[in-house]
Amino acid sequence: MVPAQAPVVHVIVPRSLPGGLDYAWAGDQPPVVGQLVVVEVGKQLCHGVVQALPTQSDYAQLKPAQPLTPTTVLPPAMMRFLDWVARYNLATPGDVWRAALPGGEAPAAPIPPQVWALAKDSDSLLKNMRLTPERQKVVEVVSGRSLHSPIPGTQAALATAAGVSLGVVAGLCEAGVVQRVDAPMAAAAPAPRLATLNPAQQAAAEALTLGVRQRAFWPAVLDGVTGSGKTEVYLAAIADMLQRPQGQALVLVPEIALTPQWLARFQARFGFMPAVWHSATAQGAKASTWWGVLQGNTRVVVGARSALFLPFCDLQLVVVDEEHDPSYKQDEGGLIYHARDMAIVRAQLSDCPVLLTSATPSLETWHKVLQGKYTHLSLPTRFNDAQLPQVQVVDLTKHSPAGPQSYISAPLQAALTATLAKGEQALLFLNRRGYAPLLICRACGHRCDCPRCSASLVVHGHHLECHHCGYREAQPEACPSCGATDKLQPFGPGTRRIAEEVQRLLPQARVAVADRDSLATPKQLHDVITQLERGEIDVLVGTQMVAKGHHFPQLTLVGVVDADLGLAQGDLRAAERTFQLLTQVAGRAGRGDKPGQVLLQTHLPDHPLMQALQRLDRDAFYQLELNARQGMPPYTRLTALILSGADDRTVAYAAQNLAAQCQATAPVRLLGPAPAALHKRKDVYRHRLLLMTPDAPHKLLHHWLAQARLPKGVTLRVDVDPQSFG
Repeated sequence: MVPAQAPVVHVIVPRSLPGGLDYAWAGDQPPVVGQLVVVEVGKQLCHGVVQALPTQSDYAQLKPAQPLTPTTVLPPAMMRFLDWVARYNLATPGDVWRAALPGGEAPAAPIPPQVWALAKDSDSLLKNMRLTPERQKVVEVVSGRSLHSPIPGTQAALATAAGVSLGVVAGLCEAGVVQRVDAPMAAAAPAPRLATLNPAQQAAAEALTLGVRQRAFWPAVLDGVTGSGKTEVYLAAIADMLQRPQGQALVLVPEIALTPQWLARFQARFGFMPAVWHSATAQGAKASTWWGVLQGNTRVVVGARSALFLPFCDLQLVVVDEEHDPSYKQDEGGLIYHARDMAIVRAQLSDCPVLLTSATPSLETWHKVLQGKYTHLSLPTRFNDAQLPQVQVVDLTKHSPAGPQSYISAPLQAALTATLAKGEQALLFLNRRGYAPLLICRACGHRCDCPRCSASLVVHGHHLECHHCGYREAQPEACPSCGATDKLQPFGPGTRRIAEEVQRLLPQARVAVADRDSLATPKQLHDVITQLERGEIDVLVGTQMVAKGHHFPQLTLVGVVDADLGLAQGDLRAAERTFQLLTQVAGRAGRGDKPGQVLLQTHLPDHPLMQALQRLDRDAFYQLELNARQGMPPYTRLTALILSGADDRTVAYAAQNLAAQCQATAPVRLLGPAPAALHKRKDVYRHRLLLMTPDAPHKLLHHWLAQARLPKGVTLRVDVDPQSFG
């Protein structure tokens, strides 16, 4: 029952509602902001968080809000962060709250492990009972005179350890001689292994360590060439933090597949494993990490973008590794956000430094460095004086592959042969999985497309697959349009086709493929990495999942099969992303004591991007891109509005109406509406509008969207700072 004068609590629940809901407090102790509660929404119970404590409610009848047991309160910085994310991304508070709760509810508090111990008055108790040899064994095991490791808190485990029957243990428990107690806290972590840093690393590490100690917001960019040892810089700052009794660090990585080598390095350095957080983490491990972070026992977390929403109680350092990576953008589901940008806010609200690391920073980040808004920490050379690879552009207009179904030019084939002859390894990079991107009828020109998306089906062996919705079908024996047999021809290369060609050209080579089809789990990727490190693979054919974060000392050749592929995307960031990706993959070559070589196959050898890659002149390319981006990010702000529905005409009509209601005046511009680049996806049609503003457009958007009336069946999603236009 709720008392008649019970306090009112305003609660955020994990539902897509425009705001929180009022409830009557049903706890024995006064409520506080940030406290987790159990409430009823409709007829379902769910977990919520107290957002505010209003003096009264507009509603006479309020449902009760029961405090979660045990009493759990989120840190104030966490509450400010959740509120900021919702407001900035124009999301509902419930969408953000869902991101903060693994599985949609606060995980059950882990039960502390228990071990056996002798009662304080065990000596006097033993005097009153006969101490048989079997009972003596149990006493010796528990006291540690015969066994130094603790015994798990079950009677059966203790009986097994002592080599006695279960009845002997039960009798001692009933007499109160032995009892279960909470396991002692783990011993303090050993002192970290000291790393040898070069002068540039040492200077950057000292600056970052000072920033952590000062406990103030400090945004910095660690700008280092591939192989320069950026990880060791922030590990040095983490090591300094761990020498003090308190403090937590969060390291974000763009893909969880990057973590096996990172974790191995961390464990070798610190003697323990950090907590890992990503979508594939087991629920038990997530619960342990969630509570450990909240209570301050978990001090280092490495994870994907969702780790931002963990309830850190004493965050002292945030690191965004490979900050330029597109996978930091969450553009599916209820909450759309950019994890890099939210990480900066997370650090600011926690009064701690944030370190963005990359060999190829995003133009937005680089622009802030040039403006002096971010501190620039530079690592201009590779670690241990390793040399950057030599980059050669292979002009495919002059060195075309041998046949219509060949994709490896003569210069690349010669480089592969020479590399393998020296006992070294090669990586062939093509950011397209499968066998071929198109299946076309040579008789009538019919192209096999996805029935659910405006995209082609990709050839995967004996079946066709859509990479947007997952639709699959068997590869037809005859053309679905004209019925011709033996006329369906796969066009273009995928990773499988390149691996097949390498095996044909170099029959003795040990070839492996690293793409999402062959390496669906982190363990499978780890196994391939291990094989490569052991020299069991000669040529690895891979996509962007092997383009960064890996160190292979014997890998001296990188061949980019189609350097023009990214430029075909045709969006604002196509050239920037292509440069970043190719620079990263080129950086896999020559990281040991042997020189590296990179061959870029291209039909555009004179393109400024190819010329900059050949000279490894990133700054010159970035300046060209910044000059070309006048009037676009990073000089202005974009917000995308995506309307979608099952009927194309209805969606197009809704988009036109929405555009007509916009009261945009200079310098604000509205572009569109227009069909999205991927117009149809999963049987849903999509149209887009793009708002260009000099500053954050929230006030305008709130006024505009408050008047919007959408037809039934049409939904609207707002993407603040969009990173793609598909």
